[in-house]
Amino acid sequence: MGYRQFRNLEASLIDFLTEAFEDGEWEPFRVEKNFANVYKPNRTFPCFLVEVGDVNPMPTLEVGNYKHIQYFNISIRIFATSDGLREDLSNWLFDILESTTIDYYEYTIQSGDFPSKVLAGSVIITHFTKHARELINTTNVSTEDKFRHIISFKAKLS
Repeated sequence: MGYRQFRNLEASLIDFLTEAFEDGEWEPFRVEKNFANVYKPNRTFPCFLVEVGDVNPMPTLEVGNYKHIQYFNISIRIFATSDGLREDLSNWLFDILESTTIDYYEYTIQSGDFPSKVLAGSVIITHFTKHARELINTTNVSTEDKFRHIISFKAKLS
């Protein structure tokens, strides 16, 4: 049984970030796919949260072609332990997203084993929609949320 497109995209982004972190300088780190896992007790920071949101289908411009190009709205949140770390990680992530091709994989699960993956294309970032500190007023906010950053973008698969 294989993953569907949303799950494949999410898993591809998680693999991409995990590999990018292995070459980076921040240890320990985590990449999660839902808020609940970010806040579990005894978890380390910094943490990245990958969310594949809704899709904006756009018609192709070819006569007689009724297919739509799907543009995915994707957000990556950074949970840091200080404002300096938030700034460093957000700049590092933006530079990587802007300059690197992200591989898109199709994942298959065979009877409970770790999913196997096959390269099926690329994730093409068409434009960034947000690159900012997520919460401005952090007076009575928990440490996990005080230094949060969000980078959002639209992407398509090729």
